Amino acid sequence: MPGTALITIVVLVVVLSVVALRVLPRRGPVRVRPAVALPRPAVAGVMSAVAAFGFLGLLYPFAGARHPAFTHGDRVIFPMLAAAALAVGAGVAVWRWTAAAGWTDTHRLAVVSGALIAHTVFGVVANTHSTPDTVGLTVIGVVMTILLGLLARRLGGALAR
Repeated sequence: MPGTALITIVVLVVVLSVVALRVLPRRGPVRVRPAVALPRPAVAGVMSAVAAFGFLGLLYPFAGARHPAFTHGDRVIFPMLAAAALAVGAGVAVWRWTAAAGWTDTHRLAVVSGALIAHTVFGVVANTHSTPDTVGLTVIGVVMTILLGLLARRLGGALAR
């Protein structure tokens, strides 16, 4: 990427961040959404991990494939649509969970942790092409998981609650 493009992107990110955080008015009260049964944080984290791993698995060609989900030609639309449906379904589930009275920072951390860990595991499985790549990404994943666990402890408890 040329230097001017990189500088332009960074400037745009900074400007849009300032506009979003300082210029735009704060949103009013959150409208009430239909509440659903809130899963335990560990269950929410696993569901987030499955959704993230499935999303990436449907879109990213791996294991020698040249197209998503080992499809060819016009059929590549099907895994793309399935990935979109999975993303929308997971997004709606999280959106509804956040409306529940018992939604906590531990739930939020579990959902984010599940997606981050699944993304890293998928990277190890599908996107490493050499031993140093595999070892490096595995170390990053292990350190990230340990740090997320420490953050969960600091938030006040295990994700299994």
